[in-house]
Amino acid sequence: MSDQRLCLVCTAPSNYAHCRVNSCRSCADFFKRTVMSGRAYICRKGDGTCTIKPKDRHNCRGCRFEMCKKFGMTM
Repeated sequence: MSDQRLCLVCTAPSNYAHCRVNSCRSCADFFKRTVMSGRAYICRKGDGTCTIKPKDRHNCRGCRFEMCKKFGMTM
């Protein structure tokens, strides 16, 4: 039995805690780039309800970043 964890942001497989939460490398890198650059993203739909999944996690950066913060990602 494997100890497979899932990214709390996009549900992709994750074996480590990146940025202090269970997250995949892609979401952790996205979070770091966003914080370091000072970028501000908004929801593409405008209501903050986009689904963040591995295959479509790039569709709404606003919702993805909010999910990162919601689960407590820190640098």
